[in-house]
This record gives sequence, C-alpha cells and structure tokens, in this order.
Amino acid sequence: MVLSLRVELKTTQAAQTNQAATISDLEATLDRFVEKVEEKLDSIVQRLEAQQEEYRKGIREIFATLFPVNATEEPPEKRKQEHHELPQGLTTKSEPTPRKNAEISHGHFVEHLAYVSPAEEF
Repeated sequence: MVLSLRVELKTTQAAQTNQAATISDLEATLDRFVEKVEEKLDSIVQRLEAQQEEYRKGIREIFATLFPVNATEEPPEKRKQEHHELPQGLTTKSEPTPRKNAEISHGHFVEHLAYVSPAEEF
C-alpha cells in the first residue's frame, strides 16, 4: 500500500508539473498574441491619425481658398461678433407681405434677404 501511494503521489506530481508547464506555455502564447494585436492596433491608429491630418490639411487648403482671410488671426471676441453678421453684399430690407387679405397685409412687413452689389450699397 505504501508503494502504491508513492506511485500515485509521483503520478499526481508529474501531472501537476505537466499542467504547470501547459499553463506557462499558454500564458506565453497569450502574451505573444496580445503583443501582436497591440502592434496591429498601434499601426492602425497611426494610419488613421495620418489620414486625419491629411484631411485636415485639405480642409485648411479649401478653407484658405474660399476664405482668404484667416479667421483665427482675429481676437476671439471679434470672431464671435461677426458670426451673426451678414456677409458683404447681403442686406435686409423690409417689404410688405404679399398677401391678398388687406387686413392682414396692411401695415405688416417681413424682412427679406436680398443681394446688393457693393456698388449699390452706398
């Protein structure tokens, strides 16, 4: 009986050693897998950041072409004020509302946007 217990104990120890080796191998494999995934994700992030920078550069070029004056050079207070102003060449003028009912249209005015060339402005 003592001999069978020793054999059983050695078998159990060998099985535990094999399990520990298997677990260590799995952990190492998992670590390598995680490193590869992190490298791929880093590569993807770098490509996306480069694309984003290219798009921003293109947008800046388009903006500079359409609006030659760079709005970021002005103080923030001035930019906020001009945000609600009409672009040059647009102005408001009041006209009577075009309705058939005289009671409604009499004396009521509606603001309309109308293009006025800079020459007509003054």
